[in-house]
Amino acid sequence: MLFSRASAIAFLTLLISAVAIANPKPWFSQPTSQNPNLPNNPPNQDVPKWIQRLNLTTEQAQRMQTISNKYRGQIVESAKSLRQAQFELGQMLGSDASIDSLRQKHRQIETLKQKVGSLRFESLLEMREVLNPEQRRQVAQNLQNRIKTRKNHDSLFQKSQPPQR
Repeated sequence: MLFSRASAIAFLTLLISAVAIANPKPWFSQPTSQNPNLPNNPPNQDVPKWIQRLNLTTEQAQRMQTISNKYRGQIVESAKSLRQAQFELGQMLGSDASIDSLRQKHRQIETLKQKVGSLRFESLLEMREVLNPEQRRQVAQNLQNRIKTRKNHDSLFQKSQPPQR
């Protein structure tokens, strides 16, 4: 049970961060001239569907955007440093770099991964506080469904792979 909760939290963290990084526009905000809950209004295409389903209030949307903005720069910079370090390790593996320097680069990568993960988790915790209990349940159920789908996909993929020699 602990593993599935940890997986769900990790997945939500990655999902929120990926959306925030990929789309720098304020994706929580709705046009003031539209009420997103009215049936004739098309959904905001910038807002992820799982967020639209939560029916955030204007205040919640503003608070979520503030939290997203607070962490976005740090996450983007840390992720950029991580990708650079991973690239450098790849280059080093093909060179005559020493084992010690390879281990040092690997430690740097692990530290950067931890930093990115911690930033994402902290943003998730802050965003979680904005949601009411029903919205939290909706997010948790959505995550559980995604985890089940991913597990099914992964198990199908593993079955279709030829054995490794």
